[in-house]
Amino acid sequence: MIQASPLKERIAERFSRAASFYDKVADVQYDIAQATLALIDKHSRKMLDIGCGTGRISQQLLSHADSVLGVDLSPGMIKFAEATHNSSRLSWLNADAEDLPLEEQTFDSAFSSMALQWCQPIDKAFGEIHRVLQPESEAYLSLMCKGSFAELENAWTAIGEGKRTNDFQSHNNIVDAAKACGFDVVDKTQSFVTYHDTIFELLGSIKAIGANTVTRSQSDKKMLDRKGLLALENAYRQNHARDERLPLTYQISFLQLKKS
Repeated sequence: MIQASPLKERIAERFSRAASFYDKVADVQYDIAQATLALIDKHSRKMLDIGCGTGRISQQLLSHADSVLGVDLSPGMIKFAEATHNSSRLSWLNADAEDLPLEEQTFDSAFSSMALQWCQPIDKAFGEIHRVLQPESEAYLSLMCKGSFAELENAWTAIGEGKRTNDFQSHNNIVDAAKACGFDVVDKTQSFVTYHDTIFELLGSIKAIGANTVTRSQSDKKMLDRKGLLALENAYRQNHARDERLPLTYQISFLQLKKS
């Protein structure tokens, strides 16, 4: 049983609720995962997939490894992955990226796409990846960084509601944290943009995949009524609309880490 903080419990609960339909709505997450898969430049004996979710990408990782262990904080995701993917080369574990119940130097590669942004600060997760990797092994990672949901943050501010989006870490801070843990780092950033017809659709796209969990206190923030949401949409359109649609940016840090 994971001894989780209230924040981790909220994250796990949100993603557990999304497990059964996640793959149907997580299009941009899939695109980012494919870009992360493209970083892999060698075949591994034993790979760790951190934040494996439904296991859809873990299955694809079998093209790059003899066996894959999928790890996720969400018990609902692990249950879904176990029920959906039947392979003797795949195994599953409900665990926290910041406290992996795994022996040192067990894996010769690691992968994670769109999961580690929930580890704030990220130092513990990088430390755990470094610990479980063998020397000269590599990790291939992608995570949301500062600049993500910038349009939404600006719209909230424009209607006087202040900041309601997560404080994602800057790309430079993420790279520095990886280096501090002992990794050699090759890095880049890339923007992925989704487009939505209404603010309700946009907010729904975030909620549907569980990504609306806020990683800091929001006890002073009340839910907007329909009038308030329409004001939010109007501000969004005035400042960011493209061809009458609302863009939402996912700013992604891509990292290829080597344990030297």
